[in-house]
Amino acid sequence: MKSENNSFILVYVTTDSEYEAIKLSKLILEKRLAACSNIIDHSKSFYWWNNEINEGKEYIILFKTTLPNESKLIKKIIDLHSYDNPCVISIPISNGNKMFLDWINHETQEN
Repeated sequence: MKSENNSFILVYVTTDSEYEAIKLSKLILEKRLAACSNIIDHSKSFYWWNNEINEGKEYIILFKTTLPNESKLIKKIIDLHSYDNPCVISIPISNGNKMFLDWINHETQEN
């Protein structure tokens, strides 16, 4: 199913601990800002910081949500995140399983 008006998004976040990844996931889901999250571990990151190339292990969190939740979700993650400058980016979902997209929409409605 084509996502109409790019109404569904994937929000990509990184953090340096499993504890923080789980904590962020639960807090975001409790507020229904996302329908689900996936935590991927064993990610090796290379990045510029303080004029040096750094290397570290990170956890990737993928949040599935709707476009109307985008700003609130990103703000909440930035407010709660331990990094000074966290990676929080939104990626449009252009197509997908209609039943799954309907589920995302249903689960992110305010109760």
